[in-house]
Amino acid sequence: AQVSRKTAPYRLRMETEDLIRFAKMLGYTHPWYVDEEKARTSRYGGIIAAPTYLIVMRRLEHEAFAAVDIFPPYPNGVDGGSAWQYLSPVRAGDLITAAARVAAFDERATKLGSTLFETIEIEYRNQLDQLAVRQRDTRIYFK
Repeated sequence: AQVSRKTAPYRLRMETEDLIRFAKMLGYTHPWYVDEEKARTSRYGGIIAAPTYLIVMRRLEHEAFAAVDIFPPYPNGVDGGSAWQYLSPVRAGDLITAAARVAAFDERATKLGSTLFETIEIEYRNQLDQLAVRQRDTRIYFK
């Protein structure tokens, strides 16, 4: 079974320009996210990632699952939502390492037919191995 199987770690460097672009794209205006000069004088000492920024690692996550032979069970799928727990700021320059695991499967009959609800848990750590963020995703697959 795929439940509890974990990916190998996958990594991404947090680049200032990417953090700012993402924040602006989503309409975040707080200086922590978009103004390098003002962010330097904040309690964070520089730009930090806006909420949900780490979703940019999704492609790397899919590749990491594929590397351990875990693939979507059905050809069609949708995002069923995410819950994020922020434990420490993700800063520009951080090298974030993530690992994901399949936490649960729940198959149900729906109007679409056999539908699989998959729960994925992801932990993101910085280069000091400090746990920065926990993410819990629900993915919904159907034939």
